[in-house]
Amino acid sequence: MAGFEKLGFPEGLLGEKPVRLDVLECRAGKFVAVNKPSNVYLEADGIAENPLTIIAGIKAQAGKKEFERLGMESPYAVFATDPEISGVALIASNKESSDELRNSFGSGLFEFEFELLSERPYGKVEEIVDLPLIRHESKPRAIVSHRFGKKCQTRFELKEDFGEWQLWSAKTNFLRWHQIRIHAAEAGLRMVGDDTYVRVRKIYLSRLKRGQFKGEELAPIYDNLAIHLSRLSFPCGGEKIEVSAPLPKGFSVLLKKIKNRY
Repeated sequence: MAGFEKLGFPEGLLGEKPVRLDVLECRAGKFVAVNKPSNVYLEADGIAENPLTIIAGIKAQAGKKEFERLGMESPYAVFATDPEISGVALIASNKESSDELRNSFGSGLFEFEFELLSERPYGKVEEIVDLPLIRHESKPRAIVSHRFGKKCQTRFELKEDFGEWQLWSAKTNFLRWHQIRIHAAEAGLRMVGDDTYVRVRKIYLSRLKRGQFKGEELAPIYDNLAIHLSRLSFPCGGEKIEVSAPLPKGFSVLLKKIKNRY
């Protein structure tokens, strides 16, 4: 079933246009994993005012055949990445499954792997960042707090070096709000498109083709934060589940253009 189903959301539920999400993996009556686009909320984060969310969109379509086939009785978000991050989103089918999966998540039994694009760092990158985080009281950002923060560790590994930019993986077992973004900044990485922690601009075609580009640019090549939750593994019902999510088309196009530059 995985890879062949899509979850449909008519216009107005996740935005002005209809949205169809690819189902990456599922166990009927247990969970559904989908490939979430950038800037789509899985559930409300307590910061944005009344955001449109995947969970609310599913509940609004209770009884629809495609959701019944997947055994989605009462959906719950198992964890929520920052809405700006694309990739794997995990939805429990009911309260019982939610409790099981959240207990595993809280015990550090989940394994997350992100891919992120960084400008070339100025110095040596710290490959392991172990800093507890807490949400800022009044600003939409996280801060390091050894006294009040929740523990989390991120492990960084260089995957490809393109000269002016680098592709890194970021792995963690505990996922906190804005964790990968702030840990990447603390490690010395400069995530493309992050204007909260490092203020790195998105990439325009003129930057890749200096002296050759003659047109007027209206938008960057990839108009989102350059980070994607590409792989997730977790236990469920005595089975180890592994889920992979392909990069968004725009992210793939950006990487291809960078590679072709060299």
